[in-house]
Amino acid sequence: MDDIRERLKAARVRLDETQSAFARRFPVDQALYNRWETGERNPSEPSRALIERVLAELERTHVKRKRKKKLRNKLNALDKGTVGAVAGAAHAAPIGAADSDRDSGPDGMGTD
Repeated sequence: MDDIRERLKAARVRLDETQSAFARRFPVDQALYNRWETGERNPSEPSRALIERVLAELERTHVKRKRKKKLRNKLNALDKGTVGAVAGAAHAAPIGAADSDRDSGPDGMGTD
């Protein structure tokens, strides 16, 4: 039963929830949840089955959020890299500039 105890507390801490808020997920009162988490009382078989389902769903949600966050970070890095490369290139012509604009000399006159 220690496994359930540890998993309950780890999930609650990861979500940064109070015992009272986390207990509502099962739904039980905070006092009973506290006894489960501290090991003073073991959950009944039906409660244990519910705990397992809730913890499994929380884990799936946590993994999805981690994947989304990782993807979002990669996209932001790519976006910043692209913007930085274009902004850092002082000699680059504006997007859509005509070829004649790119070929002009330092005085703004054509090189032809």
